[in-house]
Amino acid sequence: MNAAAATILIVDDEVNNRDQLEYILKPEGYRTIGAASGRQALASISDEIPDLILLDVTMPGMDGFEVATVLKNDPVTSSIPIIMVTGQVGRGARMVGLDTGVEEYLTKPVDPAELSLRVRNLLRLKTHTEPVANGGSAPEHPAPLQTPADELQHRARYDVVTGLPTGASFLETLQQILQLASETGSAVAVMSIDLDDFSDVNEKLGIPAGDDLLRQFGTLLQCAGGRDAVGRMYEDKFVLALATNDDEASPIAIANAIRDAMRRPFEFNGNEVLTTASIGIAVYPVDATDPVELIGHSDAARRRAKQAGGDTFLFYAG
Repeated sequence: MNAAAATILIVDDEVNNRDQLEYILKPEGYRTIGAASGRQALASISDEIPDLILLDVTMPGMDGFEVATVLKNDPVTSSIPIIMVTGQVGRGARMVGLDTGVEEYLTKPVDPAELSLRVRNLLRLKTHTEPVANGGSAPEHPAPLQTPADELQHRARYDVVTGLPTGASFLETLQQILQLASETGSAVAVMSIDLDDFSDVNEKLGIPAGDDLLRQFGTLLQCAGGRDAVGRMYEDKFVLALATNDDEASPIAIANAIRDAMRRPFEFNGNEVLTTASIGIAVYPVDATDPVELIGHSDAARRRAKQAGGDTFLFYAG
């Protein structure tokens, strides 16, 4: 991508930090836009989609983790490269940041040469490739031209590993559920779920075993009583939606049912694996009315559940 054609959105609540990053990038020929908060950044992106985002973490209102989650869960913005630029230097903060799907994580004070190289490399590598199951590698060559159109549509809407709806397909269904809820006055709970220590299964037993675990877990979620929609976002991240007349009782019952079902080991090729899940819950219309923001809030709650040790569920606390 030509540097002169690239627009970079700098999101930081401190004007001096935004000015410093702009000072580094201007000589490279980039066009920069500034945003002083997460919500201002989302508003800016709705008007003009940038080629890359430099995102602070600690901001009032929506923090950088929430902003990144919203953007990466929206098919319109999921391919925008994001570099988190933050003063949080701990490994835990870095892992949480990368868990949202951001491409890079830099700590302040930023090294100008390193920032320039990472920006340049991400812009060069920016492509609109299809998501790959279970953290695998993208195909080296594009799909053959003779692939039937209906098969391509199916692959875009349904995950190749679990058979569940993809994140984009789930989002469409969630929009319909929320529209109906707005007409009936119902609440809708969105649950973000991931498997604790899933990477250990991939590392110890191999990718095929990890895929088998994902399939079995997807089946478990499909059998969860009362759910209106379920999908796989990426890797071991799943999402579930259910309409309810009660803001908390129904999602609590579902969350506990999922945790109870996971007390039994998953089996594949003679191996038994016990694992747990971290679950985050956000409720419409209390926590958000926008479907993408609702998913982002449930992700934020899930990360808090994960940080609390996993095998638990937490409601979003804005």
